[in-house]
Amino acid sequence: MPWGTVHTIEYGHIIGNVKPLNRLWNIGPFPAPGTTQSVAKMQWIGDGYEVEHGASMRLLIDCATYGKENGTWFILPTGNSGDVMSGHFDDQADMYLRGEYRSLRIEDDDVERHRKHKMHLTPSGM
Repeated sequence: MPWGTVHTIEYGHIIGNVKPLNRLWNIGPFPAPGTTQSVAKMQWIGDGYEVEHGASMRLLIDCATYGKENGTWFILPTGNSGDVMSGHFDDQADMYLRGEYRSLRIEDDDVERHRKHKMHLTPSGM
């Protein structure tokens, strides 16, 4: 039996604890790479192989190019949003499980060149 059919991961949302809401709010299940003793650690507990916990993010920093474009990479297991209606709710899950990363923009000019949206917040009463 292939490892990913018995070793699986599902990212649970607090609302997804109640069935059938798990189908809307939880992300997965997916075949899970990694083991309890690998870089892509995905820990299981007991007799089953469903992942109980793993890394909350992965971050790579190339110290020789830190602060320059493409010198820092990261990935989240799911996405940037906890809103199931957002396109960023689960947009990194497949990349995370494949061991891929996204460039992390640090320098102001690099952020400005690659931004897609900008939000201005103004305190009330000002």
